[in-house]
Amino acid sequence: MQKLFDTRPHRFRNGPRLVFGVAVLSAVLCFGIPVRQAAAAPAAVPPATADFAEFWRAFSDAARRGDAKAIRALTRFPFMIGGEDVRADRFDFLWSTLFGRPIRKCLAETKPMSDQDLMEAFCGGSIYIFSRDADGWRFSEIGADD
Repeated sequence: MQKLFDTRPHRFRNGPRLVFGVAVLSAVLCFGIPVRQAAAAPAAVPPATADFAEFWRAFSDAARRGDAKAIRALTRFPFMIGGEDVRADRFDFLWSTLFGRPIRKCLAETKPMSDQDLMEAFCGGSIYIFSRDADGWRFSEIGADD
């Protein structure tokens, strides 16, 4: 969600890396180019909860472990990337692009901020957005931190 006047400090330090990531992501979405999948041990994932703190502990812990299955289970599909819907069947192809090691480390350490009825985490030039509905909190969108 973009506001008319953005009062947050800009954290767009990784411009070239973000441009490369967007190019890779576009190729994956358009041409279905497989991206190396992360191997992770399956983990028990708690159901989505109305309590964001509990959700965030589960999400950030899964990010710290590099647990793609747990992150996938905590994601609402389809989720948005740059205005495009990403279905569940594309998640495994996008895992290493969206959740590379530096991003996972950042998500494990960052403190999300509230933006109206959403929660946002800023990592690697992107905004990882979390929203709540009747099923609880889920990762739901990625946008550029411009």
